Amino acid sequence: RQILPALAAALPAGHAPGIAESQAQIGSGALPLETLPSLALRIPAPGASAERIARALRRLPLPVIGRIAEGAVWLDLRCLDDAQALVEELPGLAALLDE
Repeated sequence: RQILPALAAALPAGHAPGIAESQAQIGSGALPLETLPSLALRIPAPGASAERIARALRRLPLPVIGRIAEGAVWLDLRCLDDAQALVEELPGLAALLDE
């Protein structure tokens, strides 16, 4: 909830993020198919806008890696150590989306 206002402000109209239940992959190697219940920020992004948003997130000074599924960009919160650091990066997202 702490991240949603900053993320919504950084995204174009029609891409209002929300919180969704997800399944986080534990990892590859010995447990490639194991998952854990998690929460994710879900950014609705139909069509090519999903890749555009995911690419812009990766280009932030502190890169944010998500996944594209079900017509949305998903940012799993399981591995997020510092929500405030992410909030501080988000104002730069709008400029990257315009490039």
